[in-house]
Amino acid sequence: MIQPKLIHLMLCDAVSRGPDGQVSLIGLIHRISRSHFPAALEHCTVYCRMGYGDGDFTLRLVVRGPDGEPVYDDHEGVGLCFEDVLDDASVALQIDDLPLPEPGAYWVEAWLDGRQMPNALPLYVDRI
Repeated sequence: MIQPKLIHLMLCDAVSRGPDGQVSLIGLIHRISRSHFPAALEHCTVYCRMGYGDGDFTLRLVVRGPDGEPVYDDHEGVGLCFEDVLDDASVALQIDDLPLPEPGAYWVEAWLDGRQMPNALPLYVDRI
């Protein structure tokens, strides 16, 4: 068993997949503003692509607030199966009403079989 590598971790409005399998990320999100807190991000999608692994794994996505505490945790996770190191797998997880308790840096994290993958994705939340 070879643990896959994190290729892409992106936050966007939506993800679409064309008939040829091509993936399009719509409305990339890296900074948002709100006039009052607590607030929420009404709708977003976390896109995660993994590759270069072999075996079965569980991918879990977590979003941490500025205080380091989770504001979202996909406890169940998603099963990934790699039959060959040339395989890749992608997950598009839609989140409605992502809690934003305060302004600051939020972090989108990918966890594989209980271990955090490197390269967490920052989301900056400002007050208008």
